[in-house]
Amino acid sequence: MSSASRLRRVVSSWSRCGRRGRNRSGCQPKNSGLWPGRLPWEATLLKIPKSTISKVCLDSSYLVALYDQRDVFHRTALAIQEVLEERGLHCLYLDCVLNEVLSVLIRRAGQRGLAPDEVLARLLGALPPSLLTWTYPAVPEWFGRCLGIMRETGWALNFHDALIVVAWQEFGFAALVSFDSDFDRVPGLRRLGSVETVRSWLAER
Repeated sequence: MSSASRLRRVVSSWSRCGRRGRNRSGCQPKNSGLWPGRLPWEATLLKIPKSTISKVCLDSSYLVALYDQRDVFHRTALAIQEVLEERGLHCLYLDCVLNEVLSVLIRRAGQRGLAPDEVLARLLGALPPSLLTWTYPAVPEWFGRCLGIMRETGWALNFHDALIVVAWQEFGFAALVSFDSDFDRVPGLRRLGSVETVRSWLAER
């Protein structure tokens, strides 16, 4: 069995975007901007019939904005989160996305004089490996496809972006929540980058 086939068989990391709740991991300094106290994963997962589930993949640009109050898209990310929670949408968390989120938030923490170790611990506490769908094991098999997607999009997408696209082709998630307009270069991939696009997409379903 190929690595991609094995990966598809174990894709079970669909978790419900949680209700708003208190951060159980403590608080960053008030002016840090990181970790506003609303973690979408800190909730009890609810069982919903598969026929009612709309699955969306969350991109790093969205997750970084959701966690960082100083991010230019923070308010939009919070508004989108409200809609995701309201409609009970199920979310897909990819390993390659967490990789980028970790890199960005830890770098910003260092720039703001915060302890990167604390940011790392809190992010992994909110989004543990058990919630991830792992794409890296399939990279050897998907490598050529990723390079092809990078080329087809005029090199606008990097390798990790292309990996998300291949995951979409393989897993068939319904849409990608992202503020990165370069994904619009991929035919058929529905990008949700505002409350309006999220509501419009939901109205079509």
